[in-house]
Formats: sequence, C-alpha cells, structure tokens
Amino acid sequence: MTFTEFIKWVEDTIPNWKEFLTLGSRSRFFAKHNSQENSIKIRNSRGNEHEINEDDLQRIFERYVNATGQTRNKACHYADPMWPETPNRVFAPYIPAIIKFWAENITRR
Repeated sequence: MTFTEFIKWVEDTIPNWKEFLTLGSRSRFFAKHNSQENSIKIRNSRGNEHEINEDDLQRIFERYVNATGQTRNKACHYADPMWPETPNRVFAPYIPAIIKFWAENITRR
C-alpha cells in the first residue's frame, strides 16, 4: 500500500464525482480527482467544497498508514487537537475515508 498506488487508483476510479461514506459511516460525501492539479476535490453533505493538494494528500496518507488500526479510522486523528498541523481541520478527515475504501477494495481483488 503506497501513496503512488493510491493516487493511481484515484486517477482511474474517481475522475468524476463519486460518493463515499465518512470514517464513522454516519454521513456521505463526494470526491473527484482533479488531474490538472493532481488533487482531490471534496464536497461534504452541506455542499461545501475544498480541494486537497498532492502534498497534503501525501501527508494525510502517511498519517493513515502509520496509525494503529483503531486510530486510523477515527476522524479526530486527522484534525486538531490530535493533529495540530492538519492540512484542513474540516476536510482532511475525508481523505482517510477514501483511503479506507481503497484499501478494503484492493484486498478483495
């Protein structure tokens, strides 16, 4: 499970809006890959949008893979105060939900 593999999957799988469950599975959000910026655009259930750039995607990915099994699937692990340097306290937790979906689905192949 590498960042390069994840980004390749994102490029191939979500060039258009795709619906995902949040880490807690209590809500849904949409995401799509922006190939020109190599970023992921998120639209939450309130209709707010934000784009996470490649550097921040990599930081979030590394935090996900280096976390313990219990911690990695908690949204608070990607926001302050648990991560004061978070790229975005509102939208960063959506990226691990996408990573989780990817990780669960690549193992089923």
